[in-house]
Formats: sequence, C-alpha cells, structure tokens
Amino acid sequence: MEARGIIHSQNITLLAVIVLSIMIALMVTTPDFLSKKRDSEVIYTNIGNRWHKIDLGAFSIETPSEFKYIKEQGIDSYVGLITNKIDTFYFDYGWYSNELDEQGFIRSYDTINGVPAITVFSKTGGAGVHIPKANEDNKLTVFSSTLHKELAFDIFSTLKISGRNGRTTKPLGEKFIQGFSKGKQLFNTNCNVCHALDIKLVGPHLRNIVQRTNREWFVGWIQNPTQLIKTNEKAAKLFYEYSEMKHPVYQYSKEEIEDLIIFTEALEK
Repeated sequence: MEARGIIHSQNITLLAVIVLSIMIALMVTTPDFLSKKRDSEVIYTNIGNRWHKIDLGAFSIETPSEFKYIKEQGIDSYVGLITNKIDTFYFDYGWYSNELDEQGFIRSYDTINGVPAITVFSKTGGAGVHIPKANEDNKLTVFSSTLHKELAFDIFSTLKISGRNGRTTKPLGEKFIQGFSKGKQLFNTNCNVCHALDIKLVGPHLRNIVQRTNREWFVGWIQNPTQLIKTNEKAAKLFYEYSEMKHPVYQYSKEEIEDLIIFTEALEK
C-alpha cells in the first residue's frame, strides 16, 4: 500500500510537471501565434477598376491590386509596408507615430473618413497623411517617398479607421498643389509688402486668415474694403488698429481668391 502510494504520488508529480510545461510553452508561443493569426487575417477584397481593399484590422486602405502588405516588426506600434515592388508606402499605427512635421513638408489640415487629418507633401518628393486621433490614443501615419503625389492622395483618401464612420474626402491633390503655387505667387506679388504669414508688419499676419474670420469677410477685404469697414465691426476695429490705412482693391477672380486662401491656410515648414 505504501509503495503504491509513492508511485501514485510520483505519477501526480509527473503529470503536474507535464501540465506546467505545456502551460509555459503556450505562454511563450501565444504572442507569436496571435501575431501570425493577425497577419493571416489581412483581407484583400477586389473593388473593381483593378483596385482592392486591404483590411489590416485597425484600419483599411484601398490600393491598385498589385500592392501587397508586408509585415514589419514594430517595438510599440503596429507597422508595415504596402508595396508593388516598385513603389512603397509604410504605415505606423500606435501612440508614437511620426507626426510628419519635418522641415520641407507643406502641410494642410483636412478630414479623411470624417476624421481630422494632416496631409503633407514635399517639393522634392514624398507625400503622407497623419491622423492624430485615429482611435482613442492611437495615431496613424501613412507615408510614401516614391509614389506620385496624385496616386498617393488617391490611396490615402480611402483610409477608414475601424469603428469610425463618416464620409471620405480626397485630401490635397493636384488642385491643392497648383493652387498653393499660384497663391504663393499672388501673395509675393501683391501682399507681402504689407503682410507676412506669421508676424505683423504694416498689416496683420495672414496665416489662417479665413479660419480666423470667414471666406466672405476675406473676399470683402480684398475686393471692397471700404464697404466692409462700414458694415463689419471686426473690420472697422482692424482698420483703426492699423492707423486707418486704406487697403488696396484687388479684383481677383474666384479662382485667384481660392488660390490665395489655399496658400494662407497651408502650413509650410
């Protein structure tokens, strides 16, 4: 009886060791298993015109069908590449995603899928989008240094964050790029004698002037400042603040005014 009891105790101990070993093995392998499962669940859905949607879990994006997801190892973010082996863009989803605020980027505020975003492009190549609050504390950055700007913004405009609903708008694009250039030329030709973008000169600074007033106010100040001063209290206060200096009248076209607004609203670093 005593020997049988010892054998029974040894069997229990051996079984416990086996169970513990299995549990340790599971604990070690589970994170990698879950990672592989997440990658295997990346879903490609054809949407016509030789494009497909890539569902990456945290968000989805639409690209030409030859672009494929490639896993990258992130330290504290969900990162990866999407490439057709010629052009590539990367994404970084997490707390510390690159805010794309480096020197040389022309930045503009926009919305993508109803979510506030910052879109950027560089004169020397490269375009990207940064969503400061993609979901709770997570940020999302998508950037390409090789894609043509038009294709890049076509792709970025399809971003949809999981759990966020809204209407998708196309950020930037050729209209913005051309408008920025034309608006800058108008500003340098007619405005910068009295105005700067970010500091007061003879007149007030003009960065985000439409956000600080409104479009109708801005157009009135350009095309009929005397009438605006008579009918708008804020314009009158500004007139007296700057020593009652008369503003020149410019009969800009609607397109020229739009170009000037694009330039004054953009953030160039």
